[in-house]
Amino acid sequence: MYSYVTELYKFSGTKVSTTTLSDWFHNSLKFKATCRKPSIFPQQKFSSINIRKLKYYINLVSYFDHTRFVFTDEKPMKGIDIYNKKVRRSPLSGSIPFVDTGFDIRNVYNLMAAIKIKK
Repeated sequence: MYSYVTELYKFSGTKVSTTTLSDWFHNSLKFKATCRKPSIFPQQKFSSINIRKLKYYINLVSYFDHTRFVFTDEKPMKGIDIYNKKVRRSPLSGSIPFVDTGFDIRNVYNLMAAIKIKK
């Protein structure tokens, strides 16, 4: 909210409190939105260990034909994140999409994706 207040002041010269802005977002628009923290783990994308691993990986794959690689990733997710009953209303049409919910949202599922690079 602080960044919204700062940008609003820079853009229009209007100064409001974070409480006023929060109330405006929650009550004046036709759709409701909530903030969810996607992950509680800190980002260590640029740590020295990861940079060393990246350099090692680049050195290793430089000897092979990269078009033959298949990259896979696995993501464990809870059922409540996949079958969440809270959906966002479309801001354009105002309709709420139907979401089929599993019978036990406490289950844990593993989602897997594979990507192949082609020329």
